[in-house]
Amino acid sequence: MVQKFTHRFNKILDRIQITKQKLIRSTGLIGIAEFVDASGLLKLVSDKIRDTRSPGKVRFPLAEVVTRIILHILDGDKRISAYGRNPNLALFAQMFGKDAPHATAILAALKVNKFLKRMLDKVILRYALLNLIEHCKINRIRKIIIDTDQSAREIHGHQENVTGGYFANKPKNTKGFQFRIWAVRELKILLKADLMPGSAHSQNGALGDLKLIMRTLEKAGITGVFVGDSGFFSGEICNLIEESGHDFIFAVPQHQTVKRRGKYAKNKRAAQRGRIILKEGWRPATGKFAHRFREIYIQVISDDGQLWFDFEANEFTNVLITNTELSAENVYKRYRGHAIIETIIEELKNDFGTGLAHTDTFHVNAAMTSITALSYNIKNQFLDKQQLFRRDRERVKLSTLQNTWLHIPGALSRSGNRVVLRLTQQGYGKFTALRRAA
Repeated sequence: MVQKFTHRFNKILDRIQITKQKLIRSTGLIGIAEFVDASGLLKLVSDKIRDTRSPGKVRFPLAEVVTRIILHILDGDKRISAYGRNPNLALFAQMFGKDAPHATAILAALKVNKFLKRMLDKVILRYALLNLIEHCKINRIRKIIIDTDQSAREIHGHQENVTGGYFANKPKNTKGFQFRIWAVRELKILLKADLMPGSAHSQNGALGDLKLIMRTLEKAGITGVFVGDSGFFSGEICNLIEESGHDFIFAVPQHQTVKRRGKYAKNKRAAQRGRIILKEGWRPATGKFAHRFREIYIQVISDDGQLWFDFEANEFTNVLITNTELSAENVYKRYRGHAIIETIIEELKNDFGTGLAHTDTFHVNAAMTSITALSYNIKNQFLDKQQLFRRDRERVKLSTLQNTWLHIPGALSRSGNRVVLRLTQQGYGKFTALRRAA
């Protein structure tokens, strides 16, 4: 049975207009909007983002456009082209006190501001830094693990910088984008997200990103352990991390003789089946390596045969290089935990639409990738701040949050000078819990 609940909403619902269908898809969006406001993100966006458009022609400020995009993404709209069909447009309009901008107006604002990506990177880092400081202070943590990885997304059409590159399990002529992320493992929060041409290698620009992130960690007084796959392994990166007082664990590129051994050559998968034997060695300070680093050699004996290493033939299943003083077992355990970033990438692609081509202009698509990263951080911080998912928040994805809590349908009507929101009894319980959490 549907029960009527009347409430004089302050701020958002006070001036809300009745839609033609008299139905809102997502009343839970109100809780997210209030959390975004209370978290200080709106102030960060307003302070860090500068609009390059002529002031006389600006109807929707750029900071407001970015905030609207974030709310659309959290509400389930992955593409800008879908924004005009959102049944919550009346709710969006009342949040900002004006009509919601059309999708074309949003694209136009993003196209004009060519340096929006750089400004958003500052917002992401600043927002992540505030959360890092708070988390480390509460839990008395001085060292965190930072995972980095790159993934490809196939794109069809003639968009700018859509080129051929390495696409796993795809033909050689496949074209698309590459996107690279840096994530804090303990918080599942992104420090940086970059969209790159499809032919870009993992190390392209990685050194600059690394320096920026290390400066951020220095401000917080935190030491990082950088973990990455073989694409990020280079002498310059290892030397920089060592000289900056941080730690690293990188996989050394595999030899062709090992790659031919099949799917169990990937140690993260092979470790799930079979017995692991670890041995240690040293990489001398020669060539591009200014320091002497440890090497961990991995031998996997599986049910399907023995994968081995032969020091004389220089053939082994996998090698990790590190400057940490941890035991070989703990180094290997830290590296195996790197698989968590694959879960993050999967959620970014499927739930947030990261790497999609919204237009044929590359800097717009790159800016949208940064906005999806910011939306991802907001979602994780929202789960971390409230008690609704305290037991299993590590497994809660955006789609789960939407289906369980955010998408609470409600009907609007007027009673005198008040707005009445009609919800089922179950929906009302969720709605009030969400607002309390915000």
